[in-house]
Amino acid sequence: MHYYGYMGGVSFWDVLGHIVIVLLVIWLVIRIVCGPRWSRRWGRGMGGPGMWQSHNALQILNERFAKGEINKEEYEERKKTLLG
Repeated sequence: MHYYGYMGGVSFWDVLGHIVIVLLVIWLVIRIVCGPRWSRRWGRGMGGPGMWQSHNALQILNERFAKGEINKEEYEERKKTLLG
């Protein structure tokens, strides 16, 4: 007896649907487990927010030195601290 689709074999759409579901589950697990680290790494550049914070601090330090707000010794000391 033939039951149209249930006993008659597997169609292309059945296989494709199962593959899509499996890929979505894998993607969801990866996002839950590695979410914050992965988004920093791929979405906002390598190094994460720490890199951008130190870059911004160095930029501010350079601007303050250029404006004459701090002297060379203070600039060098703070730069050394930032780049650590």
